[in-house]
Amino acid sequence: MAGIKKANDELRYNVDNEVIVGSADVKALYPSLDVDFTVDKVCEVFYGSEVRVEGVNVEELGLYLSVSLKEGDLMEAGIAQYYPSRRSNRGRPPSITGSVLEEKKEKRFVMETSVGTTRRSCYPYDADRSTEESLRRGWRVIVGAVEPGAKIAGGMLTIDEESKAQDSHRNKDEMCMELSKEVGNRIHNSIQIEVDYLSRHEDNLMPILDLKVWIDMKIVIMNEKDCTVNVVFHEFYAKEVSSKMVLSSRSALPMKVKRTVLTKEMIQELDQTGVKPMYRPKEWRQNERRKEKEEKRRSWYRKGNYSSVIFVPATPESSLKRSLNEDVKKSGLRIRIVETSGMGVKRVLQRSDPFKKRKCERECCFVCRTGGRGPCDSCGVTYEIKCQTCEQKYVGETARSAFTRGKELLDGMDKAVSQSVLRRHANDCHNGVIPDYVVNVTGVYHGDAMLRQITESIKIRREGSINTVL
Repeated sequence: MAGIKKANDELRYNVDNEVIVGSADVKALYPSLDVDFTVDKVCEVFYGSEVRVEGVNVEELGLYLSVSLKEGDLMEAGIAQYYPSRRSNRGRPPSITGSVLEEKKEKRFVMETSVGTTRRSCYPYDADRSTEESLRRGWRVIVGAVEPGAKIAGGMLTIDEESKAQDSHRNKDEMCMELSKEVGNRIHNSIQIEVDYLSRHEDNLMPILDLKVWIDMKIVIMNEKDCTVNVVFHEFYAKEVSSKMVLSSRSALPMKVKRTVLTKEMIQELDQTGVKPMYRPKEWRQNERRKEKEEKRRSWYRKGNYSSVIFVPATPESSLKRSLNEDVKKSGLRIRIVETSGMGVKRVLQRSDPFKKRKCERECCFVCRTGGRGPCDSCGVTYEIKCQTCEQKYVGETARSAFTRGKELLDGMDKAVSQSVLRRHANDCHNGVIPDYVVNVTGVYHGDAMLRQITESIKIRREGSINTVL
């Protein structure tokens, strides 16, 4: 705000050739061009942009004239009632207000559905109560058009018959525009412009010097219904002044907004003006960067010339990982072994009553019935069956639960199925007498079939006389 105030103060007291640049928004329109802009030029821009100027705020005109006129002159001019009661109100330039010619079009700057207009005014007012009260009377008010023949002479608004006859055939819009130019060129050294205007949807051009705007459609809930709201993400002027100034003021926007704002058209505008973007747009090498990220996720384990990776559960002193590493090295394969986190204190305490003993009371459960260890309801497990008489073991794995697999083994043994492992062991080693067995669940591997099968093969190799015998 301090920068805007300084710029306006310089314009108010150091003016050459009636340069009219009042607010920060209006000032941003012109610096890149090589011509001086007067009130005449400003009004030309608005008049050529289908904006109808409807009048000049007489109260603000009186406030402005009070700087140079005495109280008696103000009474003669009929504007003594607008004389400011406080010094801070003096010298505030009047506003040129206006409306659009076509009211059916959609407003350009619409932040919410309830807001029909947007006021573009950045002139630094003195923030005191009297100024606020005076603004409240004329703020957001479009005054009526003046009568034909109205002229400004000696700081007064006069109407004579000759001028009235000349203006009788003129359009009211053109007449008001001429009066505004006359007021501005004779009185003002600064001007504040307050206008409602629409987009030109037919030719996709903005009214004022190709002002470009990105508007995003946003769905919000209003009155328990989904409503579509137009939200302005970014605006910039298609001139040299646009790039650096506007980008720096918008640099704090989140990445989602930046992706919407910095399109290829915006980058082309920056290249033409020779200004480098303040940040790299999200669209920069978008497909290439996405493929690189996917490749990193797929091939992170290949560092060190590894060809594959195996995840194993964490064990005390990493005993399982070490044993697998030894077997992998002996086989000459380049496979990386990675430990996954086991059961920690936090995970235990998150369970309801973690120290409660949970026993399976089903009679047909082969694991719990024989006094075995391990979760019988877990799926994707490795298990071992130990003969209590000869202490031989059978190692197996299943994608189903240990309870389901144990039930199948019991049914096969009771029905004397020839393919039953337990029945065959009883016939070969114990003369047909079925010994006592103990079933233990040695590992749980949820969704990792390869690791489950590798673990089973290693156990068979180390304790493998069982499976060959059985």
